[in-house]
Amino acid sequence: MLRERGIEERRQARLLEERKLEQERVLKEKEMEWKESPANKLKLWGDALRNAVSRMPVEPMDMVSWF
Repeated sequence: MLRERGIEERRQARLLEERKLEQERVLKEKEMEWKESPANKLKLWGDALRNAVSRMPVEPMDMVSWF
């Protein structure tokens, strides 16, 4: 009886570990798909461009230095 229970507990622990590993694999796949998606790449490039270009000044005299 005790031996059978121990075997069953080890089998359940192994199954639980396999499920956990499968969930982690699926999460990593989804993360890679998101990173490689065109929408995400466009957002990253847009953010980089927004931070690289300064705003156009309001004062006419500042326009010269802006160009």
